[in-house]
Amino acid sequence: MLEQAGHKNLEVLEEVPLFAHVDRKKLALIASSITKKKFKKGETIIQTTAEPGCLYVICSGIVKLVDITEDGHEQILDIRKKGDLLGEASIFDGESAHLVIALTPCEISRVPKANFEAFILEDIQALRQLTLALCSKLREAWSQLQMIQLSDAEQKIRAALNLIASQYGEKTSSGIWITIRLTQSDIAAYTGLTQETVSKAINKLTNKGEIRRNNKKQILLKPGFFHKKDRSFCKKPWQPPEN
Repeated sequence: MLEQAGHKNLEVLEEVPLFAHVDRKKLALIASSITKKKFKKGETIIQTTAEPGCLYVICSGIVKLVDITEDGHEQILDIRKKGDLLGEASIFDGESAHLVIALTPCEISRVPKANFEAFILEDIQALRQLTLALCSKLREAWSQLQMIQLSDAEQKIRAALNLIASQYGEKTSSGIWITIRLTQSDIAAYTGLTQETVSKAINKLTNKGEIRRNNKKQILLKPGFFHKKDRSFCKKPWQPPEN
């Protein structure tokens, strides 16, 4: 059973870009030491008080990185999916990770710090991949900061939907579906707006025929959503998928 578990862990790690260039023998040693845990939707995966310096891999599901404001409200900092990493910054600076909560049922692997340092930090290709991942998250953070600084609520929500679609969008003949479940509460936490403001803006965009929602709380960004004068967050107009 342990051998079978180690093999499954190895298959999981091989799908993660960070480990793509790591020698298979080294990767097998890492796989044999990781622990996996399942979480239900809404469960806390990582507390802000968690031991820093551990690396987590999302094996399945979607999670949100959260900050709690002084007035007790939730601010979503990022949304991550299968294959993404958690705690990657704390590997280097030793600071505590952000609060991480499951948006869907999840399975998370935990890579001990000692194993990471022994088998990854000496691998140039893995370090390069980790640097690229950190740079990507930094650029996403800059985009989110730009979005939060917008004064117009509708433009702020447009920017938020476009940013989320860039990560979780699926192009179809009707537009781009944001494939994750996205409630008005989630959008409010992501943009820093009230749920009432979000509700009004979403209804306005729906009535204008620019977006559509289904009963799974998924949102379709129709072609008209991408054809506005202000394309600061909608830089590429929608094009139908190639056959």
